[in-house]
Amino acid sequence: MNTILMLMTFVSFFAALSIHYAFQAFVSAMLGDGSVSRSGRLNINPLKHADVIGVSVAVVSAFPLGGAPVGLGWGKLVRPDAKNFRIDPNIGVVLVGLSGICINIVTGIVTAIVLGILPYGQLNFAAKFCLSNDILAGGPLQTCLIGWQNGAALRVEQFFFVFAAVNISIGLLNILPLFPLDGYHIVFGLLPTNAALQYRRSEANQQLILLGILFLLPLLLQFIGFLFSPSELLFQLSANIAAIFTGPVGAFALRL
Repeated sequence: MNTILMLMTFVSFFAALSIHYAFQAFVSAMLGDGSVSRSGRLNINPLKHADVIGVSVAVVSAFPLGGAPVGLGWGKLVRPDAKNFRIDPNIGVVLVGLSGICINIVTGIVTAIVLGILPYGQLNFAAKFCLSNDILAGGPLQTCLIGWQNGAALRVEQFFFVFAAVNISIGLLNILPLFPLDGYHIVFGLLPTNAALQYRRSEANQQLILLGILFLLPLLLQFIGFLFSPSELLFQLSANIAAIFTGPVGAFALRL
């Protein structure tokens, strides 16, 4: 188990949550509803946004079934008072939901782009040389790369790659139309009134479905010898997206 990588995913997860929900509180205030910000959500303190169940899922998913540590979950849903919006209430609810998804994906991609334009020197060649052996990872990979890059710099680059991937992961995860994710906001705002109220009544069931997908399903499959983790798949997809922009660091960041 890569303890350093796991720690990086936790730090990135809580930072991404803070960005996500603080930005939603900001957007809600800009649309005319200050109730969310007055409740303390316009704040980058992760304790203001943490949800017990969501954080528990993040802790469990950080123990991989076969890949890199993940640490994906969710926080407390931002609930704006749509009656205060200066625009159509339903459009306002949809915009608040979209803002959380967008800020994480944009933060992740921008972080990856910044990593990609850093002067790496011979690191591009080093990454190809050191990764020519698919088995090379952990300490041996670090030893190989340190010939071209300072060890502390490698860890800093690794952290920002993980931060980028976790942000993209949380953005993509929140597309799911299940409580308490942002997709729930979006669907709720798009539904006719009666259907929206019925949809709201199913919040508890939706959260159970989400727990089933991210936690119970992988656990049950593991008992029968089948390794499958939606969180890991989502994280690997996000890491591949981040790697498009990062240059050589994207090739080895999850293998250090």
